[in-house]
Amino acid sequence: MNDATISATVDAAAPPGPLREFWGYFSANRGAVAGLVIVVAVLSMAAFADVLAPYPPNLTNNAVFLQPPAWQAGGSWAYPLGTDAIGRDIVSRLIFGARLSLLIGIAVVALSIVVGIVLGLVAGFARGVTEIAIMRLMDIILTLPSLLLAIVIVAILGPGLMNAMLAVAVVVLPHYVRITRAAVITETAKDYVTAARANGAGRLRLMFSEVLPNCAAPLIVQASLGVSTAILDAAALGFLGLGAQPPASEWGTMLADARARAERAGEAHVRFVQADAQVHAFERGHFDLLFSRFGVMFFESAVMALRNAHRALKPGGRVCLIVWRTLRDNPCWGSAKEIALSHLPPPGEQARTCGPGPFSMADEETDRAMLKAAGFDRVELFRRIDAEICIGTGVEEAIDYQILVGPAGEIVREAGEEGQRKLERIRAEMRALLEQHRRGDGSVWMPSSTWAIMARKD
Repeated sequence: MNDATISATVDAAAPPGPLREFWGYFSANRGAVAGLVIVVAVLSMAAFADVLAPYPPNLTNNAVFLQPPAWQAGGSWAYPLGTDAIGRDIVSRLIFGARLSLLIGIAVVALSIVVGIVLGLVAGFARGVTEIAIMRLMDIILTLPSLLLAIVIVAILGPGLMNAMLAVAVVVLPHYVRITRAAVITETAKDYVTAARANGAGRLRLMFSEVLPNCAAPLIVQASLGVSTAILDAAALGFLGLGAQPPASEWGTMLADARARAERAGEAHVRFVQADAQVHAFERGHFDLLFSRFGVMFFESAVMALRNAHRALKPGGRVCLIVWRTLRDNPCWGSAKEIALSHLPPPGEQARTCGPGPFSMADEETDRAMLKAAGFDRVELFRRIDAEICIGTGVEEAIDYQILVGPAGEIVREAGEEGQRKLERIRAEMRALLEQHRRGDGSVWMPSSTWAIMARKD
């Protein structure tokens, strides 16, 4: 065997270097590699935002307000993810938002780790009362929900990016203090610290030259994890309107704006139909909700109207009703009716009324039976509501309201010419009654009592 062969054999058997060995283990984990790719992509996007972004983040275009994404109708690949309410490109703002969010995370961690190391070193070396005071303060901070504490701090300091960063730094500070203190206590018991003391090293030298370098490993791990936490907390504050303020392209602020836009856009996907529920030909199984406020009582057949509504609702859809209780429970109507009856005869059996009348659903048992007959077996809500209601912005308007739609007006109309002759006297007595219920702003409020009913289609 010659020398060349021996050399080649030795080289082949040489162990891999530390970096190569690390990469061998790391690359075997597909999740870790995927995470690395994502992190590198975000870091590259933040670093080269000026090159990658197609537009400046705050550039507006009046011609493309609220443009949809490119794959939707009306979209354009000039703005792949669309534009916001003032015509700014969403993709560009996302790219620049990566830079701002990473800067926030790094700045928060840098501030908290510097302060945390100092406090942790002081607590680890001083011990006694100083240590107790520092650590109990950190424990108090840890007992509070992090986001709630950050919100309180920003509420005191005022909304803004700098105040949000300071608040998040305070929230994550205890972790660095506790890690540093624990590491200091462990390291100060070792021989090299004793040797440094014996050689005359002062306390500051022991802290920063001897002990701190040996505490770096857990702090680096915590700092790398803390960047993501800081970004999320800052984004949460921005989402709530307490962090970065417009026009900053910060992810939390952008998310809040997108949510508000989605809520506004959602109105276009809601279909409202206002119709006579007794006779209207609704689409079967098409609606989620039917709402009637004081309407069902006036149908010729309330059961027929409810049955028609049942057919129109989807499974799980709901019908919501507000109906009057008895006339006695509603002086807003009963008092005016008594005044009219004191001057005119009551309507006869052939009186022209609109349906069974406004108080035909005053009885709970009757209402439940009507709902059951219409197919609503599950009544989820049946609640009495007593409250004052406004029947007019002034006394005259309140009188007109009673004459137009109330039982008193029905009596006057059915009395014919006699009702018209006595109308002014009736109005005068109503005026005296309603003046007692007039408030400072002139509006008239009187007691009322209703049933609030909600039933579900199974």
